[in-house]
Amino acid sequence: MDVSTFVDSALIFMEKYREMERADDEVNERFIKEVVSSPWEAEELCNVWLEKQSNFGDFFLNLDYGIQGDFIEAWGIPVPGLQSYKDETDKFKRDRWHSKPPETVILLSGLVRHFCSNDIVDNQYYKLLKYPDYHKISGNSSNWADYLLSGSGRSLIRFIYQVVVRVYRYG
Repeated sequence: MDVSTFVDSALIFMEKYREMERADDEVNERFIKEVVSSPWEAEELCNVWLEKQSNFGDFFLNLDYGIQGDFIEAWGIPVPGLQSYKDETDKFKRDRWHSKPPETVILLSGLVRHFCSNDIVDNQYYKLLKYPDYHKISGNSSNWADYLLSGSGRSLIRFIYQVVVRVYRYG
């Protein structure tokens, strides 16, 4: 995935997961049941969502890559190779760790990992153009999405892409 596609996908992804975080439990339960085809798995994920108290990052990072891909696709972001990945992991469950997830899933999952691991502050690689309120600098998916969607996004997401590619795509 090139940087431009990543930026566009990341912005859509953040908008959609923030909508999910803000929606009521009934709306999210219906959505999860639409996304996840297995009824027992959907019910389990509805319970997990409630336990995570609408914390998308914590919820998403604990899903397997196939289900992460299902959420990404449900929000209109193409995930090339998702079905073949899921077919391969279903066929060879014991080799799940040896199957390479689709790049779109790896990179958007890496984006969320970056958000959950880093506060919104200046660092040695970039200076923020504006600063979030002090109580909104904590590293989590909500604070980062709100910050990036407020107009600070594209250039900083381009930088984060480089970090995510280096750290999560290759290792």
